[in-house]
Parts: sequence; structure tokens; C-alpha cells
Amino acid sequence: MSGPVPRHLAIVPDGNRRWARARGVPVRVGYARGAERTVQVLRWCEEAGVETVSVWALSLENMAKRPELPVMLDAIGTLMERVRAAGPWDVRIVGSPERLAAIGLPSLSGSFARSPEPADTARRFTVNLAVAYDGREEVVAAARAVLAESGPGCLDSAAIGARLARWGLPDCDLILRASGEQ
Repeated sequence: MSGPVPRHLAIVPDGNRRWARARGVPVRVGYARGAERTVQVLRWCEEAGVETVSVWALSLENMAKRPELPVMLDAIGTLMERVRAAGPWDVRIVGSPERLAAIGLPSLSGSFARSPEPADTARRFTVNLAVAYDGREEVVAAARAVLAESGPGCLDSAAIGARLARWGLPDCDLILRASGEQ
């Protein structure tokens, strides 16, 4: 590969259900395959020198409309285990644990860190798994934190951006959405 390597790559996986249907296998097999491929892609990213990869495993929108949500959550649980076992990576789970707990899934919600600690400097590769995540809610949470800390007079985009940065997620350099479309 030539040229600069992105420091922070975000991946929006898509197509697990379509992959399974095209092969005539249960949807859970498609999600399990997606988890396997995600770990493989993370290894490639680490080898290429990417410092941070964020995988948007489950959006809040999909939580509300996917009939196979229990299958997806099982696959996400497996993905978390595989990512944590794959290497000496700094693994963070970001999102809304309260949303998972509200639908009766407290086992996954215990893995979250709303405000992740700074990455272990001995580990050069960070993986963020976004589960029950929505970027708009993250911005709203940052605005509320700024209001609580400094009051309404300090609420501006720079303050919100600084608060988001303190939560430890760098700006994305490249966003990939794997959907099978070209």
C-alpha cells in the first residue's frame, strides 16, 4: 500500500442478512460470518498501521426495526469475545447500555464504557465497538455535559467538540460501509 494510512477507520458492516439469504442459510449464520470477517479486517488494519478502528455493530435505529435483534445481539456478544481475544488491543464498547437493559439485555450492557479511559499507551491499536449507538445522541450527551460543567454561556460547537474528544474517540479519517454495492 502506498500513501498515508488512516489513523482512525470507521466501519459500518452491512449485508449479513442478505449474505445468509443468498446462500440459503439461517440469518444467525450470516451474522456469525460477519463477526469472523470483522476480526479478520481488524487484523488487516492493525498490520497496515491503522491506530483506531470503530465498528458500528448496532444502531439504535436497527434496534427498533430488526426482527432478528436477538440473533444480532448474540453475534455482537460473540464478536466482543473474539475481538477481546484476538490480540493485545484496547477494546472499548460505546453506545447506550441503558437501551439494552431496557429491552432485557443487561448482559451486554455491562460491557459498556460511556466515557472510555484513555487508551493504554503500550497498546497501539484501539477497537471501538458501537452497540446501541447513535451519533446524534452522542452529540446531545456532549452538549448536556458541557451545560452541566460550564453553563449555557459556554455551549458552542468548540466546547461540544472538546467534550467529545475527551471521551477518547478521535475524528474518523475514513468511513467504510460494507453493503455489497459498488
